[in-house]
Amino acid sequence: MRHSLPQRTLYFVGCEGDSEQAYLALLNKLAEERGLHVWIHGDRLNPGAGDPLELVKKAIQRLEDRRRRSTKYRYRAVFLDADTREQHSERARQALFMARDADIQLVWQNPNHEAVLLRHLDGCRDLRPDATRSLAELRKR
Repeated sequence: MRHSLPQRTLYFVGCEGDSEQAYLALLNKLAEERGLHVWIHGDRLNPGAGDPLELVKKAIQRLEDRRRRSTKYRYRAVFLDADTREQHSERARQALFMARDADIQLVWQNPNHEAVLLRHLDGCRDLRPDATRSLAELRKR
C-alpha cells in the first residue's frame, strides 16, 4: 500500500536580496523538520534598488506568470525595508494601493531585513539600530 503525502500549501514572498532568501530557506527547513506541509517560495525581485513600487510591480508580474502555469498561493507577501518608505514616500503609497488590489501583503521590515534578523538573536530583541548600522551590529553579535 502506498501512502500519499499531503499537498504542500504554497506561500509567495517577494524579496530583495540573498539574506531574505536565506531566511525563507531557513523557515522552509524549520517547517519541514516539524512536519508542516507548507512551502514558502521566496522570489528575488531585484533589481528593484529598494524602490517599493518597482518591487511590488515585479511581484505582481511574477505571480501572474505563475498563475498562468496553474500555481496557486494561499498567501502572497513582499518584504520591504521600512527605511525606503521614508525615502520614497509617494512610491511607497502607490505600492500599498497596488499591493492591496493584487491581494499582496506588504511586510515592512523596520528599518531593514538585517535589523529584523538581529532581533531574532538571544539578548537582541530590543535592539533598534538604524539602517546604516544594522548589518554591522548583526555581524558583531
